[in-house]
Formats: sequence, structure tokens, C-alpha cells
Amino acid sequence: MTDPEGKTIVERRAAAGDFDAPEWFVRRFPITASLGEAQICSGWKQVGTVHLVSHSRFAYRALWSSTLEMIAALSLAGLVGGYLGALVLRRLRQPLNAVIGQARAISERRFITIEEPDVPELKQLATAMNATVTRLKDMFEEEAGWLETVRRG
Repeated sequence: MTDPEGKTIVERRAAAGDFDAPEWFVRRFPITASLGEAQICSGWKQVGTVHLVSHSRFAYRALWSSTLEMIAALSLAGLVGGYLGALVLRRLRQPLNAVIGQARAISERRFITIEEPDVPELKQLATAMNATVTRLKDMFEEEAGWLETVRRG
């Protein structure tokens, strides 16, 4: 606080240093507080001026706390997203493995049909593969019958 001529009447200073945040964080994100001034008057007579600069410790405390909360929230969201992604992949993997097994069986001249999965895209694939298996099975049975007829005749 200064008098009208600018002479210091009262001065208080906070201890420098303690920011309630890590040193690297304070260096990485510098915060400067601007000066606030207010006139002190008694009636029409000016008694003095108060000059105030806020300590940035409170801002660093809030910023550091928010940063930690954000990291925790993003980590939790990542874990939940990874778990849900694993569930989706597991749901897709079983029907895909069934289609792969069906394709391998065809190459071994075994004609099996699979259940149609609930996944719309894979349902179309399973339907097409089952139709192919049925057509191939009928075609091979017809060829076998024709060969048997030729062999006997």
C-alpha cells in the first residue's frame, strides 16, 4: 500500500518457490499474474493505493490438479475402450473362424455348413459360403453319379 505521493506504507510478500506442482511443470507452463490496483479514499480525500499481485501458486495447484485428473480420465477411457474393443473382436473372431474352417473343409472335399452369425456383414458371408458349399456338394454328387453310370455302362 502506498500513500498518494507513492511512498510505501505497508508491504507484504509471500515466500517464493512453493508452487504445489512439479518444478518441470512450472518451467514448462509459465504463468504471470498482472498487477491489480485500487484507490483507497476517505470521503473525497485519497488516502493511498493498494497494489496487488496474486501468487501463481494457486493457479499452478489448480492446473496441476486438473492435469492429473485429465490423465486419470483418459487412462480410464483408454482401458474401457480397449476392453470393449476386445469384446467386439472376440464377437467377430468366432464367426470368422467358422468361415475359415468351412473354407478349409471345402479344400479337403468335406462339405459342411455353418450357423449364420448375428453380425450382419458376416451373416451375408456365411450365407454365401453355405450356398457355395451346397452347390459344390450337389455338383460333386451329380458328377459321382455320372461317373458311376459311365463306369457301369
